[in-house]
Amino acid sequence: MKQEKKRQANFELLRIVCMLMITVLHYMHHGGMLTAWHEGEAAMTGVNATAWIIEAFCLCGMSCFIMLSGYFLTPEKWSPKRLIGLILQCLFYSVTVPVILVLTGAVSMADIDKYDILFLFFPIGTESWWFMTSYVTLYILSPFLSYGVEKIGRNNFKKALLFLIFFESVEKTILPVVMPTDRYGYDALWMITMFLAGRYIKLYGAWFLEKRYMPFLTYVVSCLSMFLISFAAGRAAANGIEGLKYYSGMPYTCNYFLCMTASIGLFCMFRQLTLSEGFISDAARKISPYVLGAYLIHEHPLVRSIWPGWIFADRVRGTFLFIPATFAAALTVLAAGCVCDLLRQKLFALIRRI
Repeated sequence: MKQEKKRQANFELLRIVCMLMITVLHYMHHGGMLTAWHEGEAAMTGVNATAWIIEAFCLCGMSCFIMLSGYFLTPEKWSPKRLIGLILQCLFYSVTVPVILVLTGAVSMADIDKYDILFLFFPIGTESWWFMTSYVTLYILSPFLSYGVEKIGRNNFKKALLFLIFFESVEKTILPVVMPTDRYGYDALWMITMFLAGRYIKLYGAWFLEKRYMPFLTYVVSCLSMFLISFAAGRAAANGIEGLKYYSGMPYTCNYFLCMTASIGLFCMFRQLTLSEGFISDAARKISPYVLGAYLIHEHPLVRSIWPGWIFADRVRGTFLFIPATFAAALTVLAAGCVCDLLRQKLFALIRRI
């Protein structure tokens, strides 16, 4: 009976992998590793192509992370205490990170004005982290979503989800124009879409991805297609077709259709994965509860643009050394963030006991 209550190690490992992917994206973006394809011959290097390929294979991490919530978060598991815990976790890092930066001299107190201080104490409403603002919204709505989809039946659920995917993803994928409603997947509505996708797979499966190698092929083909479409559109824009300049960046947005299929493919890959009990399974279960802390630290508004410079981004930019540096940075940030969040949880537990 005790064995049945254990978290599924394959999904816990996926949670860790998703956070590593997200950290890789942030290191490359804030570290200036990517040059847009339409920016002339400066973009036509093997280093730049490699960076964009890595970007393509990591971009689905956020959507896949949300699918985990849809897969596991049922109305019975919803708790106001967990919601308050999420908010307090954000508040903790929102306030303590600036204090540490000022005390260590990494940031000057003169760089923090009264409006910054106000934002520090209201991180959800002021969207200090867009992900957390959207995720808190999703968490509040999750019991209504989970309960509702179980009541409307499989056929209606599928139709509603397809309509949502069409308006949130398909339209912006096929139309090479600026969509007024497009937030590139960085909002609560896209989180709701991926939450429901995860819930659908939980309830009804994904018949087209049940074969052994189909999830892997879906993930790889989707990512490579994103890269090739972006490259083709970017080079066309560089050669005079200005209308494709905007569209060349669209494949690298979270709600692009191919990014969505990559997320589903990756999710189903780990859904099929069977991990035997042992070191990897135990480590995945122990580490995964703390990965959100790693995100909150390295994506803090005062840290996000400067931390890649602390891990040699300036030295490896434009060379193939950026590859080991990027993955080393992601592992370092994850490890340090998990340790910090472990200490935070122990502090919170001590406060509750007192």
